[in-house]
Amino acid sequence: MKSNDIFYSEEEIKFRAEVKEYAAEDVFRITNNAVQILGGVGLTKDYPIEGFFEMPEVCPLLGEPTKS
Repeated sequence: MKSNDIFYSEEEIKFRAEVKEYAAEDVFRITNNAVQILGGVGLTKDYPIEGFFEMPEVCPLLGEPTKS
């Protein structure tokens, strides 16, 4: 149990983990669509889109979002 867990109920902790996972999946889906539209140039430093693929919480190849 983490020190922050005493302030939240088990239900709220589970809800927060689900929201975090849902948001990460959405960011990945939107980023993937943007790269599909822009093509390979979307992964260059010219566009901020490539930064989202570097975030491990949104890239399923690097790991899933943390779940409480």
